[in-house]
Amino acid sequence: DMFHSAKRPFYQSTDTIFLKEIPQEAYSPFITHHFEQGSRHIEPEAIMEILRLTKSHTYYVQNLCNKLYGSGVKKINEMVVKNTLEQLLEEQEQFYLNYHQMLPEYQWKLLRAIANEVDGVQSIHSKYFIEKYKLNTQGTVQRAIQALLDKELIFEREEKYFVQDVFFSRWLEQNKI
Repeated sequence: DMFHSAKRPFYQSTDTIFLKEIPQEAYSPFITHHFEQGSRHIEPEAIMEILRLTKSHTYYVQNLCNKLYGSGVKKINEMVVKNTLEQLLEEQEQFYLNYHQMLPEYQWKLLRAIANEVDGVQSIHSKYFIEKYKLNTQGTVQRAIQALLDKELIFEREEKYFVQDVFFSRWLEQNKI
């Protein structure tokens, strides 16, 4: 908003670029190299799990790898990755619970439904999706989508909806609140 709203002082003062996910075949050697520099071994399966859990989103990859590196574990496997992610999610849990308290119940329910569709939700107005998650009508779904978009809790890309924060999405998948 700072750069795109005419009401803001930095309006149109910069160019906007969108950074896509880094391909796994480029990310894997990068991660391996940096762990090996620190005398740590990271299994290829552990790297694939990091990239899967973070959806190859740079911020979340870096955050999880930083936590793994800082743990002091010398041999990192998939289980270490999963346990470390659990720690990260536990550290953020109070923040995530605040969303639950701030959102109307229906928006929360839709947010959880979107998170449970790991590859995104394409047919968000479909009868199948609405019945699967016991949502009301297409109209209420549409209003909740717009509210979640306005709050920047979800985003739409290539006609699919996703939870904006990858770690929050992972937390929502695991919790039954």
